[in-house]
Amino acid sequence: MLCKVLLQLLSVNRSTYCYQPTGETALNLELMHLINEQYLEKPWYGSRKWRGICAVTAMP
Repeated sequence: MLCKVLLQLLSVNRSTYCYQPTGETALNLELMHLINEQYLEKPWYGSRKWRGICAVTAMP
């Protein structure tokens, strides 16, 4: 109760105060690693080329 009142006095939303971020999933980390490897090899590729690479390599 006291916490709710203090947050109202400070004009801060409870969701801002209570927010706890979740970590990245293993799949997401793996995909980011694969994309980073490819990007470091060919930084000149654009979004269309990346879409094609993802489709060929069956990335979700």
